[in-house]
Amino acid sequence: MSSPMLNQRPLFGNGHLVLIGAVFASLGCGTKPAPVDGGLPDVEYCGDDVCDMGETAANCPQDCTVCGNSICEVGETSACPKDCTAVLVMRNTSSYAVYHLYVYGCAAPSEGSDQLNATIVPSGSQYSLYNIPPGCYFFHATTLDGSGWRTPTGVTLRNAELYTWTLTN
Repeated sequence: MSSPMLNQRPLFGNGHLVLIGAVFASLGCGTKPAPVDGGLPDVEYCGDDVCDMGETAANCPQDCTVCGNSICEVGETSACPKDCTAVLVMRNTSSYAVYHLYVYGCAAPSEGSDQLNATIVPSGSQYSLYNIPPGCYFFHATTLDGSGWRTPTGVTLRNAELYTWTLTN
């Protein structure tokens, strides 16, 4: 049974005609062919650090992921944490509106700034906070009068994690 071959083209080297066609359509990504006739140009292949035509992040992640593009692609969860940040979803199932949300590192000396930026999260609503770097955090949410909710222990957020914090009465 023969396999379909792509990119068949004659290459000339040292006066000899060499036919290269080692990229199989069914594989998506091939393997690097052996050098031919002492230094002919390389044939495109998965693993050459170039995202070639026909290669995608799904079939050739080592060539087609881009660290720093704010998209968490296949293979980036540990290799590119800045693209694979966590998301905090604060679900307000209480009967109170939330006026302030503080998210701060477990080793931070203070709570830092209000993450809601004047947004009010009414009862029965939720609020999502994006781009949280992986790490240990405390969460603190307050009502208008300053009462509220606080995580009793630090919460470890992992790369690309969606963490839901539910507020109740």
